Formats: sequence, C-alpha cells, structure tokens
Amino acid sequence: MVLLTVLMPSISFADTEKIQEIQSKIQNSQTVIQDLDKEILEYQKQLNEVSGQRKTLESTVKELNLTNRRIETAIKSTSLKIEDTEKNIQNLSLTIDELESKIDRDTYLISQYIQTMNELETTPIVFSIIRERELGEMVRALNTYHRMQNLFSSQIKEFTNFLQDLGVVKKTHEEEKNHFEKLVQEKSAEQESVKKVQQEKKTLLKETKSEESEYQKILNEKIALKKQFEDSLQTLESELQYVLNPSSYPAPSFGIFDWPLEYVLITQPFGLTADSAKLYSYRKGTWSGRHTGVDFRANNDNVYAMGNGTVVDFGNTDLDCPRASFGGWMLIRYDNGLSSIYSHLSSFKATKGQRVTKDTLVAISGNTGYSTGPHLDVKIVPTDAVEIKTWPSAGCPGKNYTTPIVAGSTYFDPLGYLPKATADMFK
Repeated sequence: MVLLTVLMPSISFADTEKIQEIQSKIQNSQTVIQDLDKEILEYQKQLNEVSGQRKTLESTVKELNLTNRRIETAIKSTSLKIEDTEKNIQNLSLTIDELESKIDRDTYLISQYIQTMNELETTPIVFSIIRERELGEMVRALNTYHRMQNLFSSQIKEFTNFLQDLGVVKKTHEEEKNHFEKLVQEKSAEQESVKKVQQEKKTLLKETKSEESEYQKILNEKIALKKQFEDSLQTLESELQYVLNPSSYPAPSFGIFDWPLEYVLITQPFGLTADSAKLYSYRKGTWSGRHTGVDFRANNDNVYAMGNGTVVDFGNTDLDCPRASFGGWMLIRYDNGLSSIYSHLSSFKATKGQRVTKDTLVAISGNTGYSTGPHLDVKIVPTDAVEIKTWPSAGCPGKNYTTPIVAGSTYFDPLGYLPKATADMFK
C-alpha cells in the first residue's frame, strides 16, 4: 500500500506581532483624529454663526481667521488619516503575502494527494484488500484509501477559501491605495486653501485700508456689477430657444445626486423666498425675485462632483471683470442627462474632459465673482440646454465673459435631486 509522505515547502509567514503592533498604532491615532474632527466641527459651527451676522470688515476678518484655523486643523486630521491608511496598506500587504504562502503550501499538498491517489487507483481497492491476509490489514487499507479521499477534499476546500480570501484582501488593498491617493490630494488642496485664505485676508485689508467705509463701498460696487451681469445674462438666455424633453433627464427624486460638500448648510434655497425677493428684485419676467440655484455655506472647502459624469470646462470671470459674475465656475455633464454649474470657486482640481464620480474632488470653494461672502452656488440644468459661450460684459466695457449659458433660463431646483435636506441644514 502506498502511503503519502508530506514534504512541506518552506513558507514565509507575516509576523503576527508586527501586524498587531500596527493595528495598535492605528487605534491610538483614531482617538486623536476623533478629537481633531470635533474641533473642526466646532470651528464650522462658529463660522456658521459668523455668516449670519451683518457683513462688516470686522466680521469678514473674523470669518477668515476662523476659516484659517479650521483648515489647519483639517490638515492635521488628514495627515493622521494618511498615516493610518499607509499602515492599513502595510497590514494588507502582509496578509496578502501570508495568504499567497498558504496557497503555495496547499498547491503543493494537493499535488501530493493527487499523486498518491493516482498510485492508489492504479490497483483497484478490492484487489488490495483481498491480497491482505489479516482482517486488520484489510480494514487499515480501506481506511487509508478513504482517509486520502477526505484529506484531498478538505485540502481543496481550504485552498478555495484561501483563494476567495485573497481576492477580497487584494480588492481592499486596491481600495485603500485609492483612498490614500484621495487623502493626499485633499491634503494638498487644504494646504493650498490655507494660503488662499491668508492671501484673501491680506488683499482685503489692503483694498479697504482697514476702513469699514471702504469695505461697504466695495460691497455696493459688487451689487451694481451683479445687476448688470444678471440683466445681460437673462437677456441672452431668453433669446435662446429650448424645448423641454422630459424623457432626456430624470424627474426630481431625492438622492439622484450626492451633496457637493462635506458640511452642508443651505444659505439661499432655489426659487422665490423672502430674501431672494429682495436680492433679485431687479430680474425680469419669470425669474423676477427668484434664485436660479442653491447657495451653500462654504469657505475654501473641498467641492465634489455630485455623480458620475464628465467635466465639460471651467473658467474664472474675475480675470475679465472682477466681482461681477460667476467668478470661478465649473460645468459638469452627468451621465443621467443633467448638468451642474458651480460658481464662486477659488481654484480647480479636476481637468477639462476628466471623468468624475460623486467622491471626486473637482474644486475649492471661495469668494470669487459676485459674492458678499464665501459660498458655493449650485445650479442644475438639462444637459441639452446648456453650452459655454463668450459674450460681452456690460459691467466692464470692452471685456468679454466666458460662461455657461442656459437656453430659455431652464433651471431646476437642486434640492429636488440631492439627498433630502433636514431642517438643521438651513441657515
């Protein structure tokens, strides 16, 4: 009777103590991250309170200082998250090595079982039993055969489980690598935002000469320029005919899009409100007193795409006519037949033609264009109705704007497509 002799190949297993040590470090840093995130939320709360105050030079400077501290705290939190993700990747790599070693071992054992089974099956088991003169030997031969079958089946099962585990771990490993890259990008954006906030404060104090009267004069200039921009835009859009085709885009439904910001505070909803009636009283016709998008409280925050789509283009109207228009804008075409227009951005992270998903960092919010305070304006329109055009600026004669133009002023309420807003999300 042929018996299996197991000759184990050399296997290099991950150091269990090393994995445990790394996991312990991750747990310790999680506590620090939680404390930092609480601090960030507290700064966010203070910023929300400041945004509700009357716009003065003092309140604006206070807002910039709070923003600076909030972003610097966010950088600390993101840095720790990056370190933890690196440790997770290291642990996953060790686990992959261990699983691959186990798979190599099982591969060797299975090959040995197959070889032994083949040798056993060259002589039918009944002949092997008959040749044995002692009953005990006959039973032993039969048990050996069955044992080999069971061992082979068990090894195959273990091998299959290890393969499945390896697939899961490799997928997680890849996800962690992508998460790492996203965190690195966010940290870079946060570092850039700190510089922008500091520069904005410096510019503000220089332009106003630290005088309240100069600050209010600049606000009034913005309002005048905004009116000229709105009049020209509305006239241009009304001249472009567009016939709505409801089958080309989804009907309003909560959750079709995701929020474009991590912290959501709605400062001006869509359509006609008491505030919008005052702010946009100069508009004509259907949109008189109405807001064509939704304003979110945002001050040098990361801005994300709201779904799967493509960045059509972006630009900055301040380069041609400062304080009058969209400022930094971005047009994203989504796969569902709708497009979004982001306005008042301070910088751009996505590129023209880039494919994006709901968690893709595309820009940094700001205070560009016509903006009496840092915020993000979000507009939703049918993709078929929007295109980018260059047109003359009334506020800055001899200059041209390049912006998205929406035929027929066909704007939709973004809150009808975003997750359902709760009462605490409104200022």
